[in-house]
Amino acid sequence: MRIPIVGLVVSCLFVASALAQTGSSAGSKTQEINAQNANNVCRVYFSMPKPGMDQQYEAGRKKHMQFHRDQKDTWTWNTFAIETGDNAGMYVTSSCGHAWKDFDEWEARMGSPILPMEPQI
Repeated sequence: MRIPIVGLVVSCLFVASALAQTGSSAGSKTQEINAQNANNVCRVYFSMPKPGMDQQYEAGRKKHMQFHRDQKDTWTWNTFAIETGDNAGMYVTSSCGHAWKDFDEWEARMGSPILPMEPQI
């Protein structure tokens, strides 16, 4: 039973490899691939509030997002709470769908991001 499954997997990989190599030459051009991926960059922050400080963290996050709106930040930001697993209690904040040049423009308008691990002077 095991050999037919392995044979099937190997056959599928062979067919997939052959199809990938015979794809249209237009799609394999570096400039076209770069154009397709031009807006695939994200800025992602991971935050771990101190134990018992979840409500204060969430209130601070809401206040900070209001600051972004007040500054006319056009980026869409999403924050997710990790509920289970090794990183339970951690928050992930992200903004995606950007090109590299967007980060320079954003920092010129909004200022350089302050990372939580940097000392505040």
